[in-house]
Amino acid sequence: MTAPAPSSPAPKHIISTKPRRSGETYAISAEIKGNRDTYVISTGAKRSGETPVFRSQRPDHRSPDTPSQTQATTNRVPHPLRAFCAKGGMVAALLAISLTLPAAAQKAPAQNSPARFNGQAAYNLTRQYIAAAPKRWVGSPGHAKAEAFIKDHFKPEIAQGRFETDRFTAGTPAGLLEMRNYIVRYPGKKDGVIVLATHYETNYPLRDINFVGANDGGSTTALLIEMGNYLRAHPPQGYSIWLVFDDGEEAIQSWSATDSLYGTRHLAAKWSQDGTLKKIKAFLLADMIGDKDLNIDRDANSTPWLLDMLKQAAKNTGHSAYVFKNSTAVEDDHLPFAKRGVPVLDIIDIDYGPRTFSMPDGYHHTAEDTLDKISAHSLQIAGDLFLEMIRLINQRG
Repeated sequence: MTAPAPSSPAPKHIISTKPRRSGETYAISAEIKGNRDTYVISTGAKRSGETPVFRSQRPDHRSPDTPSQTQATTNRVPHPLRAFCAKGGMVAALLAISLTLPAAAQKAPAQNSPARFNGQAAYNLTRQYIAAAPKRWVGSPGHAKAEAFIKDHFKPEIAQGRFETDRFTAGTPAGLLEMRNYIVRYPGKKDGVIVLATHYETNYPLRDINFVGANDGGSTTALLIEMGNYLRAHPPQGYSIWLVFDDGEEAIQSWSATDSLYGTRHLAAKWSQDGTLKKIKAFLLADMIGDKDLNIDRDANSTPWLLDMLKQAAKNTGHSAYVFKNSTAVEDDHLPFAKRGVPVLDIIDIDYGPRTFSMPDGYHHTAEDTLDKISAHSLQIAGDLFLEMIRLINQRG
């Protein structure tokens, strides 16, 4: 409010309401100034850094020798309100002012808010992915379509030479099968690498049923594709981030040490030989975390300090209710790296759907693993946790 002129009488009344907590309620202030017929009413948004959004001043009715105050033109107080004030109806005046605030005083958008992962976009990508390649077991036409889908979403990285196709031939119970891992690199500013990984194919033994793996392989492939969109717009400021889409996680015949984890066993051995493994600060695996009823397990096969860090990441992001209700020990794509001394973390919800006599493992590895069983909300939580883990690992290093 403009300060009164030196010749003006001291204020008779100053009434002010302030927010109970910063940013909660807009304040209203009113002043009656001057002689019998001179009044000034003013309201303002009293939050730090904001300009008052509503103000009106009447000219002083002074003697001709005294210059009048400049009349403000922003949102003049309605004439009936001035009449209320002239009659001393301060409560009525403040009520009338407060009723005008919602239309005039909109909360300003947050400035410099941190960028967030987009869970809805990841969900949409899941839908598109399983529609394009619903049955993507190794060697199938759907598997080729899945690979084309992944590559299509990393055209900028392919053009920049930051997309690698890691081809290899695996000996399996079904014979020699050609498989491919895909590695997408986002260079950082520190020496070291954080790997985010998922498998992208579906279960080979289930190739003859309508198994689309919406959660198992589908949701996490979409999660990493959307993570690529995020990293493209917000390049790493710490360690480099590598996205790994690994092939052949599922058994070809029956799960065993030699019939499973084909892609990560190959990649861990390759990186061990060429020295890449020494650069990896953490290997973070995403598996089955699109589940609507999300609860990320505490995996005994993961590195203890990364488990502690995940708990902290959940606290920091407000997602503590979604982690560590259950403990388990999962054989998954992190094991080949753990065996070579790399810090690993399996972010997985293995408890997927109700367990019944006909489905003892819930929806896992059944035709019920469909899009309606996952949610954008769960993918948002997963994305938030991965980004916070990246931040905390950089902070630790």
